[in-house]
Amino acid sequence: MVKTLKLSPFGGILLIGLSHATVLYHVDFEDGTYGAGRVETTGGADPGGRFSVKANPAPDVRNPSARSGYATMAPGYVRAEFSSPRFPTAGKTRVYQWSLYIPNDFFTGATFDDLLFTQWKTFPCSKSNFGNQICYEGGIFNDIHNSMSNGPDMFMRWRANPDCQTYQLNVVQGRWWNLQEEIKWSTGNDGYFKFWIDGTLVRSASNIQTLFSNFTAGSCDMYWAVGLYSRWTGTKDSVRSYIDNLSILDTANVGWMDPVTSPTVRMNYSAPYSDRGPASSGTQKPLAISRQGGRIRVSSELLDPGVKTISTLSGKIIAKKPATGNPRP
Repeated sequence: MVKTLKLSPFGGILLIGLSHATVLYHVDFEDGTYGAGRVETTGGADPGGRFSVKANPAPDVRNPSARSGYATMAPGYVRAEFSSPRFPTAGKTRVYQWSLYIPNDFFTGATFDDLLFTQWKTFPCSKSNFGNQICYEGGIFNDIHNSMSNGPDMFMRWRANPDCQTYQLNVVQGRWWNLQEEIKWSTGNDGYFKFWIDGTLVRSASNIQTLFSNFTAGSCDMYWAVGLYSRWTGTKDSVRSYIDNLSILDTANVGWMDPVTSPTVRMNYSAPYSDRGPASSGTQKPLAISRQGGRIRVSSELLDPGVKTISTLSGKIIAKKPATGNPRP
């Protein structure tokens, strides 16, 4: 199936080949801003936890972007997270995509009592007021968590009773890794999830409950946080991690999708080109060649200057932006 993204004039993106689903949220930090996201750090005059935009520490084919989000924490009980807006949750199917970089020295000189890299938050609806409807320790909801009982290994945790599940991740350090989860949020037994790492489906489950039974629409609706949240002590002054290419899609059954990343190399040149094949003489337009994940992408201003297209070398169009009217077939 050709997966085509249509960008609406309001910033949403419609997946034309996939039941007109919408990209609800996307941040890649390339313009140095946080987009629709929100920074959450520990309060006080010296907050200890900070989140900012920095240069990509190790561009590669998994993430060639120029900038990324940067979370850093001093010792103590500290939060340095970047959160999405809340979106309606119950009965919805969502796809979450993100890129994560953990430096090689992250665990050196640090002792963690608790550590989270990702949280799907239902706050103020938490374990403190929903009790055994939510599995495992901790107060909010699903997460990538490390209680340090198994060294640096992390666990993806799905926390709705009676269908509690965990998946152990071997922490990847010193390079980017790309993660994706597709989940149907349900208080019944028709929920499911699929979890990928670097394009490989590593865990899935179906016909399960994925929200706690007394989940309340509105007050409990999900927002998604990435970054760092921890209690730790150590001999160094901070720990740090990087995040990038955050997306939430309102869709189902898409399989693995390469994260949309920004290019690091652009080569502009003129060539006869149009969206329907070779253009006639005198219609040359600039092209840009860059990378998206491990693939080459080609973009161009077409004969209609309001249309921009990004395509793979296979010729499948994956992004199109019309200025007005309907996208061309």
